Amino acid sequence: GEDVNSNGKVDSGDWGNGGEIDPNNHDTDEDGMPDNWEQNFNGYDDTTPVTIWLGSVDYGYLNPIIADAGNDPDGDYITNINEYLYDLENHHLNPSDSDSDGDGMPDGWEYNYTTELNLLIDDANDDPDEDGIDNINEYNLMGASADKGRLDPTNKDTDVDGVLDGLET
Repeated sequence: GEDVNSNGKVDSGDWGNGGEIDPNNHDTDEDGMPDNWEQNFNGYDDTTPVTIWLGSVDYGYLNPIIADAGNDPDGDYITNINEYLYDLENHHLNPSDSDSDGDGMPDGWEYNYTTELNLLIDDANDDPDEDGIDNINEYNLMGASADKGRLDPTNKDTDVDGVLDGLET
């Protein structure tokens, strides 16, 4: 490997003369996400662990030798680092799937309401604001003045007109 920037460490992509993961560093690219987590979401379908990466080429998936913490390969408006940092009993979001829990509501939408919604559990049929509309319908229904054009699953009167959302739909 080579230390091009003279920081005393072998540069990402140069380890072992072939873009290999540094076995002495749990985060070869130093992007805040462990190599083994990035390998789990590398975009390959086979179960063979990938240990050699194509240098600085970014294919839109996680790569342990490219600092890709700010990327969003699944397009859910949550960066890779935030998908990793969202931790529920050691379960993280899936940066390759825009709906990690498969409940029909995108992670990015649920992420805006994490005080009431869980991104890793199917909570589509829950109604945390008790307005008579479950979460999946709050997501699907258009609200007259709701943020992002949707109803707010944490506010029973999204448009603040004194009438419960469930009575207005």
